[in-house]
Amino acid sequence: MGLWTRLDGFARPDLTRALESATIVQGTLMRGTIHLVSREAYWPFAVGIRAARRAWAARVSTIPSEAELRDRGDALRAALASGPRTVAELGELGKGFVGDLGYWVDLVRVPPSGTWEHRRADRLALAETWIGPDDATEAEGVALLVTTYLRAFGPAPFADIAAWAGIPVAAAREGATGLDLIQ
Repeated sequence: MGLWTRLDGFARPDLTRALESATIVQGTLMRGTIHLVSREAYWPFAVGIRAARRAWAARVSTIPSEAELRDRGDALRAALASGPRTVAELGELGKGFVGDLGYWVDLVRVPPSGTWEHRRADRLALAETWIGPDDATEAEGVALLVTTYLRAFGPAPFADIAAWAGIPVAAAREGATGLDLIQ
C-alpha cells in the first residue's frame, strides 16, 4: 500500500516482478521485522545490524549458548544449500519461523512467498544464494542506516535512529562519523 500511494504508476504486479528478479529483496532487518529493500541495500543493512541482532539473540535466546546457536545456524545453512525451502519443509530448523537461527544465518523470503498472490512469507533462501555474496562492511551498513533514517524522517537524535535500526546509540553515532551532518 505504501508503494502504491508513493509511486506514480505503481501496480501490484510490479512488486511481484521485482521480488522474482531479486531487484527488491524481502528480509528480516531493522528491529527484527520484515522489510522490502533494494538488492543493493540488503547487504549493507544486514551487515550494519548483524552485531546488534546477534548480541540481542544471545541474551534472550532459549538456546543455551552462542556456540549452539552457531552450530544450529550451520545446520540451517546446510538445509538451504540446495535452494529455497518453506518453513514447514525445514521441520525443527524452521520451528518458531526460524526463531533465533535467523540471527546467525542471513535469510531472505523468496517468491512466490511474500507476494500479493501468496502473502505468507514462509519460503526462505540463503541471502548469499538469492542475491549474491555479502559485500558490505559494518561501517558502510551503519552509515547507510543513519542516512536512510534521516532521509525518511528528517532531523532526529541518535537515540531515534538507533531505535529505528535496532542498533546501540553508540553505533548510530559512529555511523554518522564522516557524514556532513548539522548538529
